[in-house]
Amino acid sequence: MTSRSLLLIDDNDDYTTLVKLVLEQDNNWRIITASTVKEGIAKAQLEKLDLILLDIVMPNLDGIAVYKMLKSKQATCSIPIIFLTAMIGMEKMVQSQVDADVEVMTKPMSIIILKNQITDRYNRYLSLS
Repeated sequence: MTSRSLLLIDDNDDYTTLVKLVLEQDNNWRIITASTVKEGIAKAQLEKLDLILLDIVMPNLDGIAVYKMLKSKQATCSIPIIFLTAMIGMEKMVQSQVDADVEVMTKPMSIIILKNQITDRYNRYLSLS
């Protein structure tokens, strides 16, 4: 199986390190991280990505604004995005703001659940493309 690339945009370094360590154990995923919105947008445009994990609450620009920016650009509009948040009950609010059927996962979550969600979302994306 070919390697897949995932970009994690999150300002929590401890969380980013944990997710990167666990997901890299699955050697079919290459994990790229960004701790700022600016860095995340740049990496999303430069890298060939299969999936983006995007924190909703970020300094300077929230995840919803970043989502809209990524979806408006030719290079990044087709990359599936899973939102991450520490706030419970954000799914309906996020979906109403991005006008899409998006995944919203509440942190902290079981790393096994996270791996399953990533796999499910990626497989759904493949079946639609």
